[in-house]
Amino acid sequence: MCYRKIEKRPRGLLLLAGLLTGTLTLQGAPVVVGNAGELEAALKSAQPGATIQLAAGEWKDLEISIEADGEAGKPIIIEAEEAGRVRLTGAVEIRLAGQHLVLRGLHFDKAVLPEGGEALVCLRGESGEEAMDCRLTDLYFDRCNPEDPLENYPWIRMYGHRNRVDHCRFEGQDHKGRAIQVRVYEADAAHRIDYNYFLDRLAGAESNGYEVIQVGLSGDSMKAGNVVIERNIFESCDGETEIISSKSWHNIIRENLFLNSSGTVTLRHGRNCEVTGNVFIGEGKEGSGGVRVIDSGHVVRGNYFSGLTGRTGAVLVLYCGIPDSPLSGYFPASDTLVEGNMFTGNTGNSIYLTGGFGARNRVLLPQNVRLEGNTFGRPSAHGVVAIAGSLPDLQLKANRYESGMETGLSPSRGLASMEDGQSVPKPPEVPDRTEVGPGWLVDLPQLMLLDPSRLRNLCHPANKAEQAMREGFLAEADRILEASQLYSVTFNERIAPSGDPHDYYSTGPYWWPNPDTADGLPYIRIDGKFNPERDRVSDREPFTRKVHDTRILSIALVLSGEARYGEQAARLLRTWFLDPGTRMNPNLNHAQAIPGVTDGRGTGIIDTHPLAELVDAISLVGDGNFLSRGESARLDEWLKQFADWMLYSENGIDERQATNNHGTAYDLQLCALLWKTGQKQRLR
Repeated sequence: MCYRKIEKRPRGLLLLAGLLTGTLTLQGAPVVVGNAGELEAALKSAQPGATIQLAAGEWKDLEISIEADGEAGKPIIIEAEEAGRVRLTGAVEIRLAGQHLVLRGLHFDKAVLPEGGEALVCLRGESGEEAMDCRLTDLYFDRCNPEDPLENYPWIRMYGHRNRVDHCRFEGQDHKGRAIQVRVYEADAAHRIDYNYFLDRLAGAESNGYEVIQVGLSGDSMKAGNVVIERNIFESCDGETEIISSKSWHNIIRENLFLNSSGTVTLRHGRNCEVTGNVFIGEGKEGSGGVRVIDSGHVVRGNYFSGLTGRTGAVLVLYCGIPDSPLSGYFPASDTLVEGNMFTGNTGNSIYLTGGFGARNRVLLPQNVRLEGNTFGRPSAHGVVAIAGSLPDLQLKANRYESGMETGLSPSRGLASMEDGQSVPKPPEVPDRTEVGPGWLVDLPQLMLLDPSRLRNLCHPANKAEQAMREGFLAEADRILEASQLYSVTFNERIAPSGDPHDYYSTGPYWWPNPDTADGLPYIRIDGKFNPERDRVSDREPFTRKVHDTRILSIALVLSGEARYGEQAARLLRTWFLDPGTRMNPNLNHAQAIPGVTDGRGTGIIDTHPLAELVDAISLVGDGNFLSRGESARLDEWLKQFADWMLYSENGIDERQATNNHGTAYDLQLCALLWKTGQKQRLR
């Protein structure tokens, strides 16, 4: 996780990338423009090597067609004056046409397509001229969703030849359409899509049209795409069965990471494509798959498949074909080479050789299929087989499986049990999150209550209001640092009735000493009148202040990147939750006690309602940043135990039934706890 406003990649690598792609320019002073009219005027006079910068701030309803020609090594660059500080909002469409153009450093902030538009960024001009040797880089597409989730358009549509989309981030797409769509009007598009981060592509309302990347359409399937999709990360991409849909020839999909995504790489139409060196990690997610192979001549080599539940029959599925199939139909996965792949810890079949047989008239079996040098590790469930289905001419060579699993085939020379001590292949090297996406973008974990886009905006304030808010957070964080106050239930002079100083204790707010007894017991209720004693002897106030301080410090850490904020926030968390001498026990057995009446009540759960705000702070400073991974795991365990107490204790059950603000506070806390600890089924 990176909080600093710095490039994530080494400068030398950036310069080298610029030289290799013909986008490096060191000549001419940049021209800064403040509106669409000035931008159009600057483009009319732009010569090869020119740089045009959009002034920092919000650009609303920008519709422009950029048609110009740079030269190799002297591109025309259109960029943000400061990367990340130009936010495109409202109705936005940018068209690029011509040669050697670069668009970079812009934030598409919940932008939508104008009526009659084609894509937020389209590599074709209004006159139909396509883009050649152009580059889209360091762009951030942030939840650019229309009101109607069935409105169908891509965020980027690529035409032309040899264009590149790299180091961009596509987040939170929740409408019909693709993040990137490639149109192969002419053969040999030869585009590159690399080092991008595709995150949180939500499940579609229909079965088709929600791919992340689509390369060609059915009608393009007899053309050579020659598109390379490499070293990207696809995380929580659940749009539909196809995460990547390849519909043309000679495409290469390599060295990508598919993480916790419900979908597959699908070679849907076209031939002779390669899927090599990718890593698929499913974490047991329903619908998480690997590769679907349709049509002939494909190679699936050196991939790593782990923790997948399978999709359409297995982790890797080879499909049967239709006699005399139309281009939009199914051709059998003949002449397919499946080589050097690793399957481990998956649920369901590893390989299914006859996918879709019999359905939709798919009766043609794949021919000349070769399985060579694959390794089948232990499955995650019993009854799983390595290879399902039967082909009369299947060729097996040097495949291995761990003992104890079913192969699905009779004994064969080409499929043998591994001997004890034999090593299994390691996953291929794929990029991590610090290598993908815009270099200027602050990388954040998933958050529950805080709005990531607003946090990122405050890192790059574009107006006085945002600047003032940023300065306010940092000033408050500095005050907290100067005070260096720590909080713990063990600091309370009043010990809970249990006698354990680690138990949380508080008293009911409306309960007062009884004036008719010498010891003031039992307390009596005076409705609407707060007893100040509750803050003098209660852990409620320290808990609330601890949450406030930790939250402010974690936000200051994001805004400034200064470690001192994260270090103090981590100390606050350790003191309250982890350190043996000061940690709180994960219960509220003695919250809102009433002296002389009860040692604690379910209504006391409302005391800790700020806990919902704490989970985001924990995410920002924990998980190996300022808390070690071991400490983060122990903190998650504390939160799980507290959630269990809320669910199953007498006080928790009592409060859960409340129908007023107490019930709301209970629900909010429990949702936060379940969300932070990954208990998704309980959360639903």
